[in-house]
Amino acid sequence: MDTASWDPEQVGVYTRLLFYQWVNGSIPNDLDKIARIAGYHSGRKWQSNLARMWRELCHKFATLPDGNLVNLRLEETRKKQDEFRNKLSESGQLGIEKKKEMGIFPFKPPLKPGFKPPSKPKSSSSVFSLQSSINKDLKPVSLPVDNSRREIETELKNLTEYLYQSKIFSNAPGFKNACLKQNKNPKAIIHALTQIKNNRPKDPWGYGVDILKVEDGNYNEKEFQSKSSQYKADFLGIAENLKKIKREK
Repeated sequence: MDTASWDPEQVGVYTRLLFYQWVNGSIPNDLDKIARIAGYHSGRKWQSNLARMWRELCHKFATLPDGNLVNLRLEETRKKQDEFRNKLSESGQLGIEKKKEMGIFPFKPPLKPGFKPPSKPKSSSSVFSLQSSINKDLKPVSLPVDNSRREIETELKNLTEYLYQSKIFSNAPGFKNACLKQNKNPKAIIHALTQIKNNRPKDPWGYGVDILKVEDGNYNEKEFQSKSSQYKADFLGIAENLKKIKREK
């Protein structure tokens, strides 16, 4: 390990630069910006100290055509991880298709032999007449319905089906179910799937997971409400596209 001879400050700066590259794709080729990223932008001699450390660190990074810097080994790790995710996604989809051919997807548990649905108990005429008289005096009570939750469930279902039918994200149903089993925020799942629909990444599963890491734990309700009109417009379009796809089939 060629960093074994480094002091803790050098290791800390190097680690923070790698974290920044993993999220943003590269780091700026500017010592002042590097200092801010590394949290080393204070103190009387920070410029001279960082310049001294950078002489040791700079050989760990290569220059891109746009002038930014990258650690090549980290990019190789990213590539391997993307390939692994894609392989898992393709394997999962092949498994689903095989189960469909065998007629075991989606799974429906068989009914027990001789099963009969329970019948309503017969009531005597006296009881029936008493119940009728009581019903005349009762006023109908309307139970409250959580329309917002129902709308979110409908939007999530339509968006998932659209991504599956349009082959933008063929494993969208599995992604949605996995997120719900992990008690992810349904609105955060909608946001992640919408970003997948709009950006169409090569690895939609990994892309969605990365979004949920931020969105689910720190979900901004006000931001969702501010974008709700845009989401509703998108979902109306999705519903129309679903009808079109089904008609074409």
